[in-house]
Amino acid sequence: MITTDQYYTKFEEPLKGALLALRTYILHTDPAIREGVRYKIPFFYYKEWRLAFLWVKKKNIILGIISDYRLCPDGSKKDGMRMITIDPNEDFEIEIISRELNKQIALYKEASIQS
Repeated sequence: MITTDQYYTKFEEPLKGALLALRTYILHTDPAIREGVRYKIPFFYYKEWRLAFLWVKKKNIILGIISDYRLCPDGSKKDGMRMITIDPNEDFEIEIISRELNKQIALYKEASIQS
């Protein structure tokens, strides 16, 4: 089983530095966020909810923001996702990343209050 550290260190710069910067940013967004490995890539959880993942596709980073299937009003058993493609050679669109992460965390906080 691969660890998150092993995942990040297998890449060369600039991918490695960009992934580590995104990891740090995501983990510092909220103290309830934790990291794990799922499908051999880093996944981030907000409490018991799936929040996001980082995946390298070709020479870009995909930040997937996950809307856990348990929030789907239609009873679907499939997670919803929004993908943000990040070029590791460019500055991050940190406002977009922050807005999307915080929007999903707010939904999870609301769902936790209602349950």
